[in-house]
Parts: sequence; C-alpha cells; structure tokens
Amino acid sequence: MQSFRTLLANLATPVKNRVIPRGGNAKSAFDMITHPTPLQERAFALLGLSPGSM
Repeated sequence: MQSFRTLLANLATPVKNRVIPRGGNAKSAFDMITHPTPLQERAFALLGLSPGSM
C-alpha cells in the first residue's frame, strides 16, 4: 500500500526522449519512451490510459 502522493510521483517517472542517431539529421530523429513498471501499467490501465499517450 502506498499513499496517493507516492503513486503520483511514481506515475511521473516515464520519460519521452528525442533520439537523433549519430551522423543523422532531424529527419532521422525518433522518440523513445521508457518502459512502464508493473505498478505504472496497472495504474494507467485503471485510468483507461496508455503511457505512450501522455
């Protein structure tokens, strides 16, 4: 069991990184989203959200 504040802090940890391959340009860039933890997956599912849609 955890507090609501702790849960919110945990849900705030996914990150979307913009990756530009070495020697590439803006057209070769892509976004990479960190993988959610099982707790994050469950919380997002209960909220009807996808971590990638954030």
